[in-house]
Amino acid sequence: MFKAHPVSQDILEAALQRIRASCQLIETVHCQCFKHGDVQDIPHITHALYLLTQDGCDLLTVAQQRMMVWKAPV
Repeated sequence: MFKAHPVSQDILEAALQRIRASCQLIETVHCQCFKHGDVQDIPHITHALYLLTQDGCDLLTVAQQRMMVWKAPV
């Protein structure tokens, strides 16, 4: 039977933190009225969302790779 690798909790927590921050920023932007906003804010917001989401996904990829190469002790 295959046992999952005990992936570093730090990696998973860091991924979750970044993805949650991205989701919270999306929720905030969704609730905002841009009548008084600056058009230049949109690229800044989307860049921050991209970085948070990409970093979270990269961390999840590392966690997945570690799980896939780990072999249970015999």
